[in-house]
Amino acid sequence: MNRSKLLLVFLLCCSFCSAIGAEPQTLIVPSPQLVDAVTLDGPDQVGLGQILAIEVGGPDDLRVTWIIEPPPSEVKYYNDGLVLIVSTDEKGEHLIIAATNQIDLSDAPIALTHRVVIGDKPEPEPDPDAPPSAEMQKLVEPVTSLLAAQSATPEHCKGLVTFYGDFARVVKDDKGESIKTVGNFRGAHVKALRLAFSDGDLVGAYPGLGPVIDKAIDGAIGKAVETEPDKVLSDALCGRLIEVLRAISWACGRVNQ
Repeated sequence: MNRSKLLLVFLLCCSFCSAIGAEPQTLIVPSPQLVDAVTLDGPDQVGLGQILAIEVGGPDDLRVTWIIEPPPSEVKYYNDGLVLIVSTDEKGEHLIIAATNQIDLSDAPIALTHRVVIGDKPEPEPDPDAPPSAEMQKLVEPVTSLLAAQSATPEHCKGLVTFYGDFARVVKDDKGESIKTVGNFRGAHVKALRLAFSDGDLVGAYPGLGPVIDKAIDGAIGKAVETEPDKVLSDALCGRLIEVLRAISWACGRVNQ
């Protein structure tokens, strides 16, 4: 479980003192005994429509102030506020903070944090330094060869590495909303290249680079980038497209190694 215990900042101390009508005093560090005794338990991920329950454990006289960001549509409390039940119709990651203190304020407050994903967990970003599959390496090998043969500068290669790595993320995050066809992709590719490199001297510096990159993309998705603009990009083809863009980024990074 992703969990950490944090000392509560002075602002939180002030909020507890205000709740009982006392003037805030100098921040007091909670005792190790209380820190060790207080626990926060709950799942890291639940599906939409499932019940999310987060429970705080500790001394019998413990009280809790809950903070949830972003706020869910419905929250219920049980066992004198020690158990939190959250409506799970708010998809995404939520940060839950349990600010705890003993009823008689015999110890300084502490805060426990917990992150939970409602719905499917996002796929982890691939390691940018990890080599692509053997198939993709073969497709993008001409990119490395052309840049090496034309003595591409480290600055230009670094720019291409960054561009194609970022463009792969753009295609992935688009989820088919704007880039629905091969033609949509080609248009986005050309516009992104112009935007990224319009102020530099990379455009046109390496004759044949564009066709070599297009050929690698064609080989990955099995569609002609220029001659089949209306071909719909299925989820599978979009996945292959993202994979080859990452491979092109990797290929450009190998030139000066």
